[in-house]
Amino acid sequence: MVDTALNVAFVLAAGITGLYYRARVLRSPPLFLNGDEAVTGIAGDLIKRGHLPVVTPGNAYGGTTESFLFAASNWLPMDRALLLKCCSVVLWLVAAVLVAWTARLLAGRLAGLLAGSVVWVCGGAMTVLSGQAYMGYASGLAYVSGCYLLAVRYIDAPVGRRRFDVRLLLLGFLAGLAVWSHPMFMCSAAPLTLTVAVIGYRRSKAAPVLIGVGGFIALAPYIAWNAANGWPALKTQPVPFPSTYLQRLRIFVTQLSPRGLGLRGFGGRWSWGTSGRVLYAVLILLALVGFVTFVRSGRTSARMVAGVAVLIFPLMALFPSLVFFTDGRYFINVLAPWAVLGAVGLDSLLRRVPWSVALCVAAIPLSGFIFNSAFLDNIVGTQWGDPEAPVRSVLAELDKRQIHAVFGSYWVMGRIALLSEERVATESLYPIERFPGLATRSRAVNNAQRAAVFPIDDDRASLLPLPLADYDRQVFGNIVVYFPRP
Repeated sequence: MVDTALNVAFVLAAGITGLYYRARVLRSPPLFLNGDEAVTGIAGDLIKRGHLPVVTPGNAYGGTTESFLFAASNWLPMDRALLLKCCSVVLWLVAAVLVAWTARLLAGRLAGLLAGSVVWVCGGAMTVLSGQAYMGYASGLAYVSGCYLLAVRYIDAPVGRRRFDVRLLLLGFLAGLAVWSHPMFMCSAAPLTLTVAVIGYRRSKAAPVLIGVGGFIALAPYIAWNAANGWPALKTQPVPFPSTYLQRLRIFVTQLSPRGLGLRGFGGRWSWGTSGRVLYAVLILLALVGFVTFVRSGRTSARMVAGVAVLIFPLMALFPSLVFFTDGRYFINVLAPWAVLGAVGLDSLLRRVPWSVALCVAAIPLSGFIFNSAFLDNIVGTQWGDPEAPVRSVLAELDKRQIHAVFGSYWVMGRIALLSEERVATESLYPIERFPGLATRSRAVNNAQRAAVFPIDDDRASLLPLPLADYDRQVFGNIVVYFPRP
């Protein structure tokens, strides 16, 4: 009875703490939807109309799970922007449960609770990312977390005589979905599935085939789309700045990871100064303790998870396009296995401590504060409110003036199209146009009846097709609009 009560208390403490910091992200005016997030929602609207986008519109990669989830949940009586972001939150919660399940199988109850809480409460850039509607990130985390669980369950299962094991098929399928979600997840899915394939081959020669078939089924639409469009996924992606392999490895360890954990801000400053550096070193030591514990355990499944966790960064460093680190998003690829290693390391140190679960329950709000508060305070302050209030004001003014077409920055066009449910036609002049249909509708309208919309910090009045005197300029929060005069 006491154990059950402590388990419930642990889950409640982690759940409430994680929800609080996601509420800060979801209701923070500075963290408004950007153009890429709005694309996720607009793609969901396309799905509702019968279209089935294979990749992020305008991209050569990027799965559309979040868009399908948005389309399926659009009947809920929620604000569209909030609902869209909550799709990522739900997928993140699924990932946390799967990681907790995996760690519990490997190291017991407390390790499972700790690992799940690490993924759910997380910190810094991961907390921000979990509340953003970027295609492929939260879904990729959920898929790859499912891969870890299936791999552990298969390896730990008694050797049977069945040649066909549905777990292997499902493992390959989830690995394929993870790679479809974002190519970087290949750096975790590939070594994981290859390890299981080798181990499974000793049990049944059909094991690698089943994994391969599952992966092919998941990736078949993506492969077909690439074949029909000249294999755009194979073309070189733009690189933010040139780097060597060793530079990328160093950046992943010293820049990307502390940002992902909330110990360094987006600007690079350590959130807690010297204390933040010390805490980061402690976290690395805990993960190393977990790694050693797994290696010494003699369990094949535990050693597999430890090995994959160590391989991910060296594999990611092979790809120059993954050097981008300022917002910490690529840390998501190591979040699941390193959460397990860290949880196992802490669990091994707490096993002889009386009431260790109760101590962890009490420590959860404090850890949430350490890894989230300073980071979020630096980028959002203490503001609470509707992040999309400026766009709603713009739409109200457009309705008042009976204007139904706009043009301007991509970073605003998607927000307008999404929140107006595409009632307002939009044309992105720069840097990219992902929805040519909306652009065609907008261009069909006379310039004297089209408004120009730009971010306040990127006001490009030089792009106006009419003389400046023919416009009324108004500012709505972080947006500037040029309304054509009657």
